[in-house]
Amino acid sequence: MSSILRELSQYNRFERAKSTQVCRILKQELADDSRHQGNPWHQEQGLSVLQAADGAIESPGEGFLLWILHGLLESSTLRDEIACQWPITIQGRRYYVDVALPNLKALFEFDGYSKVDGKRHQFMERQRLLVEAGWHILRVELREVSTPRTATLRVKAFLESLGVHTPNHWGRWWAETSRTSRQL
Repeated sequence: MSSILRELSQYNRFERAKSTQVCRILKQELADDSRHQGNPWHQEQGLSVLQAADGAIESPGEGFLLWILHGLLESSTLRDEIACQWPITIQGRRYYVDVALPNLKALFEFDGYSKVDGKRHQFMERQRLLVEAGWHILRVELREVSTPRTATLRVKAFLESLGVHTPNHWGRWWAETSRTSRQL
């Protein structure tokens, strides 16, 4: 759903306010349309997926992180503070982090194949500057997508280390997938 929002809104992280507003309007239109479709349970499920979607998401890995956070923070006011492609300026440099909880200075980065690719020094400098500026960073790697339970427990432990209570369940729409379906 995030990919669809990104495409429909032509999301541009350099025009965050405008892009976010366009996404908000699209989500409302999609929500209004879905209320007139089929089974009420499926409507509620679809609305939850739509609510968790964000047009700023740039990759499936970031979407994976976003879904975990929405599941863990389902009943928390922090859920509304989740920000994707959040801009952080340090020493005159602007960095965009995958997913953040700005008020906690917590950020979540998904490390896929292209994150470091030949830019190891720049990557390490960015990491150092973020940490020195007081940001708490959790990195999730591509291999963790195949073990969502483990990744979720890591995110949960990270949030709790920052004083955020998370429930023992993972939200209404979380279901463990089979190993076969994850390999498709």
